Amino acid sequence: MKLFGSDINDDLTSRLDDRDVTIYNNAVNARHDVAHRQGANITFDELKKAFDAARKILNEIHTVLTN
Repeated sequence: MKLFGSDINDDLTSRLDDRDVTIYNNAVNARHDVAHRQGANITFDELKKAFDAARKILNEIHTVLTN
């Protein structure tokens, strides 16, 4: 988001919950491990939480880019 300017990046960062960002990043990292055949362990509950976190993050990105 820094490519859109520091003000947009700062606005987004202030809107995000650190826990949601961590959950999302963990899911992305697990996906990369699977894609590169290293394997990954992620529960269905963790996947559901990652989906919810991703939705929140994308909604906030939409908000900061359309304001």
